[in-house]
Amino acid sequence: MNALAMMQLLATAPLFASRAFLAAFLVALTARFGGAIPFLSDSSAITALQAAPPWFTSDVAVIVLGVLAVLEATAERSVDARRMLTELGPYLKLGAALAINLGLADAQTSAMLQELTVYAPEGVLHAGLDASHALATGAALFTFWLAVMRKRALSFLLDADEEDDLGLQGALVWVEDAFVFGGVAALAVFPALALVVLGMTAAALFALDRWTAHREASRRVPCGSCEVELHPSAPHCPSCNAARDASALGFLGRPKESAAGPRHPQLLLAAKRCPHCATRLGKARLDQVCSACGKEAFASRADVDAYLSAVQRQLPKTLLVCALFGAIPLLGLIPGIIYYRLSLLGGLRRYLRPGASFTTRWLSRFLTIGLLALQWIPVVGAAMLPLLALANYALYRRALVGTADTVFAV
Repeated sequence: MNALAMMQLLATAPLFASRAFLAAFLVALTARFGGAIPFLSDSSAITALQAAPPWFTSDVAVIVLGVLAVLEATAERSVDARRMLTELGPYLKLGAALAINLGLADAQTSAMLQELTVYAPEGVLHAGLDASHALATGAALFTFWLAVMRKRALSFLLDADEEDDLGLQGALVWVEDAFVFGGVAALAVFPALALVVLGMTAAALFALDRWTAHREASRRVPCGSCEVELHPSAPHCPSCNAARDASALGFLGRPKESAAGPRHPQLLLAAKRCPHCATRLGKARLDQVCSACGKEAFASRADVDAYLSAVQRQLPKTLLVCALFGAIPLLGLIPGIIYYRLSLLGGLRRYLRPGASFTTRWLSRFLTIGLLALQWIPVVGAAMLPLLALANYALYRRALVGTADTVFAV
């Protein structure tokens, strides 16, 4: 395997770590059709990519990779599917990178063996074959490491805004798509630049991972009884169960300096945290047990009713704020929608199971589109945001009540 092929093989790692199937699809297209582009036909980088194995650039492979790339892109734009990909993504990306890298290594090794004379020592041939496959395996493992770093580094965003009410996760999806397109183009034109991007990506993900770990550790405080570190908003220690003076919970789950109030357990649940110890709850369901203290998030239907009552207390304030945003033509629409999603819908959506969440989400989208179509009507348009907030709140509340009826059915 020559130096150029080695650079290209290593430089695919951050691309596979971002979008495994999109990257594979674009590399397959470049390997197959890149030589037909006039200004790239004589490029040594394209020549190296054209050494890809025939199965990788065949019609069947290109079509299959294209379908998988579309499915991957669709899943990344779905909140529920993205949550699942976050957990399984590193392993899927490892498998895709390993299969494609070993195929490229096989092709490079075959080309190298054809150039050697029949008098070459057997040990040299065997060493070359081993080195190619070792490098391909190493590049795939590096892809896995980058994917894990990406998952851990972005965990703070998933925890703070799980339903993507702020739209930051959706924006990041487009940024990563552009990154993969640009990375494949660099592989075909400037492999050395792609290798530099690899190093910068690895350094950035590692730094972001360290920052998020330090950020989380700096927030934690020791228990007054057993010294176990816990969240400042925890009413009880998850280890020794000692009661403590908890801090109030602020925006996006951040602890505040002020003391917690009487509705603190419901506010913790709204942030998808255990009402007993403030540990992050990992599942999208009512019937779940805290991994730290072993307490049930909702022990009975009465707990669900108390939670729904706490969420409903936010309704008058939310409608008022939406009315104020609605008074600002056009410019107030987006911040108003974000506000009612954070203040009302987030606490309801977090405990819907995937099937109910998917159905309710699409009903909400159709409802929102239908109401926005009436915005041009003078009187109705002025009240559009409060109507949107109220209608979506009723839709998600009904879905959660139905879930609770099923979970706590006698």
